[in-house]
Amino acid sequence: MKSSLHNNGLSDEEKMLFSKSSIEYGKTKEEIWASLDLKDDVSSDKLKSIHIYPIFLRVAAMIIFMCGLGLIARFYEKSINVKLGQFISYNLPDGSLVHLNADSYLKYYPIWWWMEREVILQGEAFFEVKKGSKFSVYSGDYATEVLGTTFNIFTRKSGYEVFCATGKVQVKHFENTSILNPGDYLKKAGSNEILIEHEVSKSDAMAWRLGKFNYNTTPISKVMADVERHYNIDIQMQLIDRDIYYTGFFDRAKSADTTLKIICSSLGFSFKKETSRKYRIKRIAR
Repeated sequence: MKSSLHNNGLSDEEKMLFSKSSIEYGKTKEEIWASLDLKDDVSSDKLKSIHIYPIFLRVAAMIIFMCGLGLIARFYEKSINVKLGQFISYNLPDGSLVHLNADSYLKYYPIWWWMEREVILQGEAFFEVKKGSKFSVYSGDYATEVLGTTFNIFTRKSGYEVFCATGKVQVKHFENTSILNPGDYLKKAGSNEILIEHEVSKSDAMAWRLGKFNYNTTPISKVMADVERHYNIDIQMQLIDRDIYYTGFFDRAKSADTTLKIICSSLGFSFKKETSRKYRIKRIAR
């Protein structure tokens, strides 16, 4: 049973306030106020939960979205494959230029590039790096790092060579680190052995960029592999000792037939062109 507002000693303003509520007035003034405070708290908690829940969902969605963008940026890659008999010059995102020799492969991460300038190389390439943050070239267990310089890297099968043309180049292999200055030539000599030659000329270290074949006591197997890549041909050596070494310097602009004639004549070999792309080399009988 409800009591009147007058019997509870309320003012006219309080009577008007409570006339709009459903609170029973058979209570003291203090009890009524306490009841109103409790209802306000409950209503406030519900309102907060209604607002907090969609905010939480928006924040969670934003985090997931940003993580997704980060993964895309880190793992989106671009590859450049250079076929046999081809040469390609390619501009990297920062304006650095890479010249790729025949039968070479380069990979990098375009979006992530502005966080880390790094490429993966198999084959042979000459780099002209713009100054800026660290620039890294990874080839198997080797890492070549520079800030801004020009250098050449050869990495095929078990071979690895680096020539520093300008600036400074740092080469890392496991726990070993080598610093190369202009004219320094680093070469893998064994499974974990590194040799460095000083004051090597560009014509000797990177003849391919000058349009030359340049060999100085080079294993015949490496010479013929270069010829195969350059002309996109297949060479079969018949009963020839692969420990034979060759020395010679001549233009790459010559035809495959002319190049093989130059090499074979100095070594006492003969060659036969079996198809448009297949050659057989053998020692001349005496």
